[in-house]
Amino acid sequence: MLSSSVNLGELEKLYKMNLISKEDFEKIKERYVALRANEGGDLLYNDLIESFTISISDRILKPTVAAYKRRVTDFAKHFNKLQESDSLDDVVFEPFNLYDIENYFDYLAEHNESVSFMNNTKSAINSFSEYLSSIGIDSPDIRMVKIDNTKYRKRLRFAYTKDEVYNIADSGDLRQNVIVRLCFEGGLKRNQLINIKSNDFNFNTNQLFIYDEDTGILDRAFTLTDKTVDLVKEYLNELYENIEKWNNSRIVRGREPREDYGYIFQNIKVAKPGYPVINTALKKAAEKYYKKLGITGEELEEKISDFTTESIKSSLRVYLFSKGLSTNEVMSLLGEKNYAFCNKSKKLVQVLYPNEKVSELLKTK
Repeated sequence: MLSSSVNLGELEKLYKMNLISKEDFEKIKERYVALRANEGGDLLYNDLIESFTISISDRILKPTVAAYKRRVTDFAKHFNKLQESDSLDDVVFEPFNLYDIENYFDYLAEHNESVSFMNNTKSAINSFSEYLSSIGIDSPDIRMVKIDNTKYRKRLRFAYTKDEVYNIADSGDLRQNVIVRLCFEGGLKRNQLINIKSNDFNFNTNQLFIYDEDTGILDRAFTLTDKTVDLVKEYLNELYENIEKWNNSRIVRGREPREDYGYIFQNIKVAKPGYPVINTALKKAAEKYYKKLGITGEELEEKISDFTTESIKSSLRVYLFSKGLSTNEVMSLLGEKNYAFCNKSKKLVQVLYPNEKVSELLKTK
């Protein structure tokens, strides 16, 4: 709980040092004065995050500001034990400590986030923590927090042949099949999968367009196989039929129809999907496939755990290398920036495709 005694003098120092503009200083000051009009009034997370965003907007590029805001919001939801689809509205700010930060990075590693993503998150939370300290709120110095990505690095060693990926996909139900196929054919991460909308497809050209979630700018486009396109169409027809039935039942009960935001991996009750949708689909499809092979017990659990968006994306890298593409070409197709990291997948080509010759990409499935 915070009161109107929070030191705004530190904020004024930032302004006098030209670290924030006069306009931004006045906006932030006005917000804080209003928030603390009553002694002992609670401060909400949303208000803090918004003020933090304003405070950095004149010295950090706009896309980075948006990314920082998203990363801090994600941390705040995890800290408050909220779901990704939940809102921070009316959530009262409570101080966090180094243990909370370390616990969050363990969570990110467990959920297979990349090293670059975790480093970006660390920078965002560190900036947020510094901002809190600058306005008189005790916050930890997280610069020395070490990111444990052991589990992430372990998973990068796993890759599958193209046929294995498609066999796992075909073992799942319709939604699971579509998720695995889109992940493989586009080399997509979880955040990219959950943000796919129905109007991102061009079914005349079999293309799917991927947009940056922070800026909305087109990131890249790729061509889907005919079978995947047919499955996507079938899935969308089934999805919207179910949504229509659900909305009709709401109307009968005197309630408003649920607003549709166009996300293809939504369900009939929740418009914005979260990571659990992707995680569950991959695990279920892998479980069905390996059970058909007679695998059980700890071995089954391990194989299910290994089948992630990163291992699927790694599989696509290996497949593209097996077709004779250069590292720069693979990076361009997958929207990657780390040459050394991408190049490591070449080591698995002879393991997974010992007799493969250069041919057209993704034409046989």
